Amino acid sequence: MRPTYQFDAHDWFNHFSLTTDEKAVLRGKMEGFNKDGVADMIKIVQKHEKYIHVTPPTAESLLGLFESFRPVTHREIAAYIAVTPNKRKPTGARALQKPLISPRMTFKFRRSQPPNNASLNRHYPANNASLTAIDEADLRSKIAGFNKHGILDMQKIIDKHQDGVQLEMLSAECLLFHFEELHLTTLYAISGYITATPNKRRKIAARV
Repeated sequence: MRPTYQFDAHDWFNHFSLTTDEKAVLRGKMEGFNKDGVADMIKIVQKHEKYIHVTPPTAESLLGLFESFRPVTHREIAAYIAVTPNKRKPTGARALQKPLISPRMTFKFRRSQPPNNASLNRHYPANNASLTAIDEADLRSKIAGFNKHGILDMQKIIDKHQDGVQLEMLSAECLLFHFEELHLTTLYAISGYITATPNKRRKIAARV
């Protein structure tokens, strides 16, 4: 019987990527589970990953596909592990002292970034910290205040950091519609651009 745990797949936070350290801790925890625990985790994968099949259904196969999983899959596995102490290997893998997944991390904008963010270091840890609800709302509000010239610049930033997000119109409303599709490094780059660009805002402030 699978344990009961709280997990909301629709919560925006559960779709933000884990840091490199958090992934390493999660992998270490997964390695310590027996075949029943692995079977439960495979069911979680099947729920979120339509195109990934863990075959054969073993810990080795599961861990081999680990980097291919979506953030929501990683986070639900973490939630499962946090409440499942009874499905670990008898001889247990080494116990890690670090917390499994850190609390929601504060989103600290790198305000020194110039308008051209092509040099943004996506490997810099601060540029991979998850947003809090307050930080997300703040960034959305700032984007809403920009005119079409500013939105065009932001589209260019998006193109530098990821593929597959093309605005149908050069408007803040259209960019905000695609907000959830943007990677963390893209959001940091946009934040840096906004901080350094006071002259491309709408003449009449947008009201949310």
